[in-house]
Amino acid sequence: VVSTQSTWGFFSQKNNMADDKSKHGVAPTLQNVAKQLERNILADTLSHKLYKREDPNELARHNILHNEVAPRIQSAKQRLERAFARDHLNALLEHRPDVQELRYLKNDGRVAPALQGAQRTLERNLAKANLYHALKHRPTLDELQQRGIYEPLSEPKAAPRAAATYEANSYQRRSKNFHLTRILLKFVASMAEAGEISLQQKGYLKDLIVDQDKTILAVAEQFDADGDLAEFKDSLVRLASRR
Repeated sequence: VVSTQSTWGFFSQKNNMADDKSKHGVAPTLQNVAKQLERNILADTLSHKLYKREDPNELARHNILHNEVAPRIQSAKQRLERAFARDHLNALLEHRPDVQELRYLKNDGRVAPALQGAQRTLERNLAKANLYHALKHRPTLDELQQRGIYEPLSEPKAAPRAAATYEANSYQRRSKNFHLTRILLKFVASMAEAGEISLQQKGYLKDLIVDQDKTILAVAEQFDADGDLAEFKDSLVRLASRR
């Protein structure tokens, strides 16, 4: 009996080991190693997926991630965007050109679509050739004049002597004023550097020079005629003190 029980226990234990082996695919002594390998494989797979995942900008571009607004109002934002797009499309459709305006884009049904581009190119070249031919054979001005279509412009009359004299006098006056202006600017700057007039007085005299004031031009003209430097400077000081 003892021998029979021992034999039965041996076979039972062996059957249990076989069941464990068939259940896990490995022997009981290697099951811990197998579990560790499975965990490592899962960890590697997860790391690979995390490494390959798309960044937030890419998700936002595909309209998957919305970070600019709170989640509770994202749906409202999307509805507003769709409504805006619909209104914009309606406005474009309302102002689109009609068929008459687009008649030049109408395809010719007699020509295959693949050849319509070449057809338009030929039409443009033909129009250029017709224009060149028309310009080449257009009538001359003499022919138009003989037909009474073109009348030449009359020759401008010679300017009277008074106008020529006025132009000459005007040019001389401008030249004279330019010469006097150079004299005034030179002496006003030197007087300011020497402390004979203040900077404020210098600015006032320069304004008179730029405005071509008749009084200061007369002072410069008198100095240019007689060369009296003392009288010239005294006159400039008196003008600067009038402000």
